[in-house]
Amino acid sequence: MIGGGVAGTFAAAALADRGIDVVRLDDGDPSASAACLGHGLPGVVEAPHRTAGSLGETRMAELLGLVRASREVLGEHAIPGLAWRSERPEAELDADVATLRRHGLSAERVAGGWTCADAFSVHPREVLAAWGARSRRVSARALEVRTERNKLRVLTTHEPWSCELVVFACGWRAPAVERWFEERVVPVREQALGLAATERGAVRTGQGWTAWSSGEISGCRWASPHLEVGETAPVPTEAVQRRLREAAEREGIEVLGPARAWIEAHTCDGLPFVGPLPGDVRRLALVGFCGNDWGLAPGAADQLARGLIDGTAPAGVCAPGRMF
Repeated sequence: MIGGGVAGTFAAAALADRGIDVVRLDDGDPSASAACLGHGLPGVVEAPHRTAGSLGETRMAELLGLVRASREVLGEHAIPGLAWRSERPEAELDADVATLRRHGLSAERVAGGWTCADAFSVHPREVLAAWGARSRRVSARALEVRTERNKLRVLTTHEPWSCELVVFACGWRAPAVERWFEERVVPVREQALGLAATERGAVRTGQGWTAWSSGEISGCRWASPHLEVGETAPVPTEAVQRRLREAAEREGIEVLGPARAWIEAHTCDGLPFVGPLPGDVRRLALVGFCGNDWGLAPGAADQLARGLIDGTAPAGVCAPGRMF
């Protein structure tokens, strides 16, 4: 298992629970990925009705099936209910709710957004510690994966490892280890600011963007001309943090701090890669959850593990083979 974030931790645990000998390679801070927001979104970061419009109803159902699977894997660790605030037109927010309801999720319109009882939040450090204890972690970073004498050989910053199969769950670093991910997985820096608790519960707000096939990007992200795409240093910036403070003031919420930043793995089409890489069934992807690691990765990890045992294919909407 290359990577020790949300995806790698859950996949290693799922495989270990099924009796497979797993080594999780990760030289980072075991709690580093817990710096992100512990939100499980219903789908991807893009608006639900837009996602459904792009994917079609069948593939949208597969994507939302991963959200249900993630919540099932998390069990009592999943705190139900999430609200989404947006400045998009009311008609679009209505369409979001209609889409979620059409796929069996409990969604309600509220002023300036919607709520979804089937979305959830978690306490990241607590959950990662619980699942991380179920597999063996080795402090080393994978550098390259080679095929030698019908075995896979993983070169690391320490000793090499020989194995039967490799799961790439190393987030935005995946292109440095496996060339297939080049130009398909990119780093994006996200930032957050600690606020006082409110009776409204977990709430997300913000804006996103669309990457076009021409290579152009449209849309916006607060105070960041390049949308934070390509950033690999998890360091908060004053420009973005100022906008977050201003948003908190408009909502009347006290700012407590601290400022946080983390790096997410986004993909060229906004969907994760889950399953065997084209041409080599022993190299599997579990990467590119585009900021919705908690909503998708636990369920995807469980599907991947079950597939290795009984041959069940993961959700086709996330198959790496879609790139061809």
